[in-house]
Amino acid sequence: MANGSGDAVLRSVRSHRTLVVAVALFAAIATVPLVLSAPTVARASTDSATIAVTPVTQQHALDCEAAALQMALSAVGINVSQATLLAQFGTDLRAPVMRNGAPAQWGDPYQTFVGNVDGNFVITGYGVYYPPIVKAASDNGASAEGGEGWQPAQLYKAVAAGHPVVVRVPHLLAPASVGYWTAWDGRQVWYSHRDHAQTLVGFDYGSSTVTLADPADGQLHTYAMAAFENAFALFHAQAIVVSPGGAAVTQAVSPTTGSINIAVRGPDNSLRLYWSSDGGWYGPVGLEGPGAAFSGPAVVAEGNGNFDVAVEGPSNTLDLYWYISDRWYGPGQVGPPGSTYSTPSMTIDPNGHITIAVQGPSHSLYVFWNAASKWYGPGGLGAANSTFGAPALALVGSAPQTLEAVVQSGDAALQQYSEHSGGSWSGPNAWSQVDQQYSAAASTPAVTLYQGPGNSLDAHSASGTTRVGAPGTTFSAPAVASFGTVTYAASQGFGHRLDFYIDNGGWGGATIPGSNASSYSAPSVVVEAGGNVDLAVEGPSNTLYLFWRIGSRWYGPGQIGTVGSVFAALP
Repeated sequence: MANGSGDAVLRSVRSHRTLVVAVALFAAIATVPLVLSAPTVARASTDSATIAVTPVTQQHALDCEAAALQMALSAVGINVSQATLLAQFGTDLRAPVMRNGAPAQWGDPYQTFVGNVDGNFVITGYGVYYPPIVKAASDNGASAEGGEGWQPAQLYKAVAAGHPVVVRVPHLLAPASVGYWTAWDGRQVWYSHRDHAQTLVGFDYGSSTVTLADPADGQLHTYAMAAFENAFALFHAQAIVVSPGGAAVTQAVSPTTGSINIAVRGPDNSLRLYWSSDGGWYGPVGLEGPGAAFSGPAVVAEGNGNFDVAVEGPSNTLDLYWYISDRWYGPGQVGPPGSTYSTPSMTIDPNGHITIAVQGPSHSLYVFWNAASKWYGPGGLGAANSTFGAPALALVGSAPQTLEAVVQSGDAALQQYSEHSGGSWSGPNAWSQVDQQYSAAASTPAVTLYQGPGNSLDAHSASGTTRVGAPGTTFSAPAVASFGTVTYAASQGFGHRLDFYIDNGGWGGATIPGSNASSYSAPSVVVEAGGNVDLAVEGPSNTLYLFWRIGSRWYGPGQIGTVGSVFAALP
């Protein structure tokens, strides 16, 4: 909250400011013309990709899911033992009810691990399906998206973006069949005597092959793509895409009161807010209840002290919440269903107009903008397969400043789009070679930072590309802010520590405001009017942590949000 506390502000009020959205693309283009040059995406990297992974062997007869997830987590910088993952899955040790030598009734692998992990397969032990695996990945600081019915092309796009995928296919793709039992809770559960979890780490369209890391033998195996896809479909096309910890928190400082507002993705996809006032912290206020936030939020502070929060809403909408005179309003639907597939990026131009950029459908780039109290868009800046993750918006140049949008392309390259006077856009402009960008970017007027190859931290500016953090240091999208001529950056470091960098005529090495096991999402950074720096991040056990810098000294963590209050989403 910007100013108040108490019951009057601890509520969400709907529809008190008119939002008019021109959702037809031709209407958006008529208002702001879009001038696009030919894409500069190199096909080679999107035709094939391989994720570096150290194969492991499962430690128990039936813990292939734990071993496959262990490999996937390791590939995104998170080291967890199979024993820890098994404990997080939970276990139902009740014996099955057998009929004609097959289980007729047993536990629910969608809820917990079924049977004895060292038992006889489909007799005294079985395994676990995607929901507990997703939860375990999230509990250890990763972003994970699981389900059934995946299309193989979706898996290959994930691998191309550097995200390993836990899949279910037989060992060595042996022939298999599927049966069913009834779980204790009544669910019909499919099963197979050859059900096996492995990690998809590579594909090659040119040779029509895929590469799997198989915990049964601790080896990498390459198979015909068609054989893999047939086996994958048989096991209900079940998969879990694992990526580094995504966005969970965002913050902004009121220019009128100095109050810091922190918006978070809360439990059950809720949207919550915390705020400072007179030296104390308050909240959470529920901007919206369960089922409202399916990405990290974005927040901006307007010049008059009002705030705006944007988030991916249900059915992939773009939803807006706004603060006026001590009250919150919303949601207002800026983007229609099927328009938004990432954490939004939001900025305010010198005329006070809000612009929001998101990853649109089919990995396109969409932009929405506000003018004369009306919303327009989506304007399609980037074509299909141009944008793989949250874009970064920033005002650049001297007065009058102009907007730029920076995105990760399908071949892991940094691409930039520019808005010109009159509202036209051009791009993409290649800002890096392929296979150099492995996270969403973060931009200021002077520099754009992103996770580079080998989990490094790289910066692009007018003078070229600079290595800010060495390989093995960076395991999230960075956050960046500027104060005068100084630039501050932060990221999740190795071992879930929090790393902080300063560019004051040259980037210095990382200081560590948060020690190991303190950071479980991409952080957020703001600079107060006096130059103090504040870092907000998802802490252990889904808490909300704050670190603050006064002068050159760091303080914290201060736990603002309780256990179970903050949850990272896919970037």
